[in-house]
Amino acid sequence: MGLEWDEALPQDLCNTWKLWREELSFITEHSLSRCYFLADKTIQMLQLHGFCDASQLSIAAVVYVRAMYSDSQVSVHIVLAKSKVAPIKPQTIPKLELSAAVLLSKLLQTVQSELNIVSSSVFAWSDSTIALGWIRTPPVKLKTYVANRVVQITEALSPSHWRHVPSQHNPADVASRGTSIGDLLQHHLWWNGPEWLRSPPTDWPSLTGTDTLSTPLPELKSFALVIEKEPNHIECLLTRFSNYTLCVHAHAWMYRFIANCRTSRERRQFSSTLTMEEITHAETLLVKRQQHQYYHKDMDLLASGHPVPALSSLHTVHPFLDKDGLLRVGGRLQKSGLNFQQKHPIILNKKSHLTLLLVRHLHISNHHAGPTLLMGLLSSTHYIPGARRLVRAITHGCVTCRKEYARTSKQLMGQLPKERVQPSPPFSKTGTDFAGPLTLKKGHTRKPVHVKGYVCIFICLSTHAVHIELVMELSTEAFMAAFRRFCARRGCPEKMVSDNGSNYVGANRELAKLYDLLTAESKTLTQFFHTKRVDWSFIPGRAPHFGGIWEAAVKSVKTYLRKTVGSYILSVEEAITILVEIEATMNSRPLCPMDTMPDDGVEALTPAHFLVGRSLQALPAPTSTDMVITASKRWNLCQKLSADFWDRWSKEYLQLLQKRNKWTKTSDNIYPGQLVLLKDQEMFQRNWPLAVVQEIFPGQDGLVRAVVIRTSKGVYRRPVHKLVPLLDTSESSSSFRGGGCSGHA
Repeated sequence: MGLEWDEALPQDLCNTWKLWREELSFITEHSLSRCYFLADKTIQMLQLHGFCDASQLSIAAVVYVRAMYSDSQVSVHIVLAKSKVAPIKPQTIPKLELSAAVLLSKLLQTVQSELNIVSSSVFAWSDSTIALGWIRTPPVKLKTYVANRVVQITEALSPSHWRHVPSQHNPADVASRGTSIGDLLQHHLWWNGPEWLRSPPTDWPSLTGTDTLSTPLPELKSFALVIEKEPNHIECLLTRFSNYTLCVHAHAWMYRFIANCRTSRERRQFSSTLTMEEITHAETLLVKRQQHQYYHKDMDLLASGHPVPALSSLHTVHPFLDKDGLLRVGGRLQKSGLNFQQKHPIILNKKSHLTLLLVRHLHISNHHAGPTLLMGLLSSTHYIPGARRLVRAITHGCVTCRKEYARTSKQLMGQLPKERVQPSPPFSKTGTDFAGPLTLKKGHTRKPVHVKGYVCIFICLSTHAVHIELVMELSTEAFMAAFRRFCARRGCPEKMVSDNGSNYVGANRELAKLYDLLTAESKTLTQFFHTKRVDWSFIPGRAPHFGGIWEAAVKSVKTYLRKTVGSYILSVEEAITILVEIEATMNSRPLCPMDTMPDDGVEALTPAHFLVGRSLQALPAPTSTDMVITASKRWNLCQKLSADFWDRWSKEYLQLLQKRNKWTKTSDNIYPGQLVLLKDQEMFQRNWPLAVVQEIFPGQDGLVRAVVIRTSKGVYRRPVHKLVPLLDTSESSSSFRGGGCSGHA
């Protein structure tokens, strides 16, 4: 009505309210018997009869008990009634009638349990044929709103107990439409029920509700009926072939058999080879059958002398039927010097399996021709609308072509490990790698013995500080000795990271020993590292970018050696001296770029600042004998200097690691079961081995950068950058349909 709380009601509403309030006093003049049954009578049968009705104003339900006595007398008494206001949201009358049926089913269930009346003696009546039709319909066929309410009704009362009652005999109609109190008290139908309840059941309304329904029930679900077309047996036979030549030859043998069955024995063909006429005949019949499957309407029009309609996909090429009944391009090249096949190419549909076999055959027989060459070869003999997409699909799905032109997988560059970006004491988190061999002189005689030496590089993962050791042989004892010298001078590290050694396996037999050295789980090495309490881990095989920090250090050491030593053969002492000087030079390199002319007096931050507090190339600071510093003050000074270095490390150097110089885009993850090529730099790309992904290792960002693969030679852990994805599971299942090829014509 749009009235505020303090506004007065309109006069007509005030009069209605006053009249209703005055009629409330009439209720005291009406009385009901508390006993449902007649006194001094023997009850022979009890029944419950419920009625429901609905209108746009309200829904209502009323329940009566019907008692039949031994003397055939019948009494009907009202037991329970209830009404509800209709929802504010407008509903259709059938839906409101269904809501009233829900209300009635609940009332009947309550009264039945209280009076202990058997279910077979319960009857529900409604004057809505649509609501009764819904109740008798399986809920699965109904829409959600109606189905939910039908389920509530049928759980309380079986659909067989519902019957139809004419509206004029429905006592619930009084409550649903509304009436005054005075009229209600005098309403005989409301208080006593329909008169036919006192008659035998043969006189009751006999319609069940659905008998009078002349229109289809509303609110029924619509079901899609899928009719499967009977398969074409010839087409099914054609799809069994993946090779064009074999397909044509098989059909040629089949047509020879049919021809032999139709001719006399003297004229039959029994040769072990097919003639060119038989092959051409089989190919013509195959093409004609495929054309009739996709262009039968156009072919029928052309056969009857009519042109193809303007809506046809072949309208622009002006097709015609040749003497063999094949559909060919009419075109505009009649006066050219081309032969008949080139002037009037055969028309094929790109969806035909025969077209797929033909294009694949041309691709393989012409040395895996590319899309441009394949289109040229195809257009000289056949016209295929939309052929370019089919050609690209076939060349893209060819495993041989993928091997030749495939690119390795790329993935977004991962986050740096915490050892690289968190402050820690120098060399507490260390990476190691080998370089060499170096040719060295042993002894100071005129003809010294030439021996081989190797450079073992230790690099701090956080400060880039470098420690270099010279190792004279590739043995467990020599490596442990170098590691012990490193621990004695730099402290024992908490964690060591290195290659797994597989990158040393190659043509050089000496470097192959490093693989056995670093991957051997010997008792000596295990006990040694357990004694030192060192956590040693390896990066995936053939993944140098996982250890880029020590690979860069190896590159720098080799560069300094090449520039400094050249082809000169050093003695062992000279080599140790040169390597230590190279170590000092590398530890004095700035961690971040500085201005060419710094004017603030701050020197560049180097790894040496974390080792000795200053650059190893800088002159020592002058000392003053007049300055007296106590032990506590000197300790505080050292602590402040160390904190300043780490503060500069966080502000100057760490921010340089934010940028990704390559691998800046995310790619689809490789997943288990995917077919890949394993990149091997020692082989031609076409000879790279096939592998299947067995296990993946996704990072915290969900991207996969390392996997376990299985090849014909074993199981390996490799980075995704060494893999070339081929046909995945979804493509391989449909590669036959999409044009993948891996065989020979």
